Amino acid sequence: MSKPCVMPSSNRRRHHLRLLLFPMLLLLSGCLQSGCLAVQITTTLGRIESLTVEVTTETGKNKVEAFLGIPYAKPPTGRRRFAPPQLVEAWGEKVMRAVKQKPSCYQPLGGQLSQKSPPLRLFLPPDEVFSEDCLYLNIWVPAGYTPGQPDLSTLVWTPCSSFIHGSTGQLLYQGAVLA
Repeated sequence: MSKPCVMPSSNRRRHHLRLLLFPMLLLLSGCLQSGCLAVQITTTLGRIESLTVEVTTETGKNKVEAFLGIPYAKPPTGRRRFAPPQLVEAWGEKVMRAVKQKPSCYQPLGGQLSQKSPPLRLFLPPDEVFSEDCLYLNIWVPAGYTPGQPDLSTLVWTPCSSFIHGSTGQLLYQGAVLA
């Protein structure tokens, strides 16, 4: 009868440590490649943390600070559904992590159309995530810009789709390349 293979305790600890460190290193390397470095800015409502994104264009690679999903009004839900927009309250000492797209407003075209015509995915919100809580801005700024430098040009983009469909999450309207 053969003996079961048992690792000595020091080898077992090293093995467990490797099992823990390997996924963490993979995650960290993925963050460094995809741009997980953050910048924090202070606004009148509180601090906001960005996501640093690397964009490749015809002129080369550029880094951009993406501030995604910044609320510009309270969610139009419940008693606020058909009321005028209300200002967002300050979030105080908490840092808002503006690193992820927010849901799109409900739209009549939805997922059925994008499945029937894949090229239309450029014009429709990604992942078909819809919510009444959809009053958010995405802001892109060239990496390294600091207050005190000459002001940058500002482009405000509103999807021209007759107010039927459109979203800041659409690939067509991502501002990283323009920043």
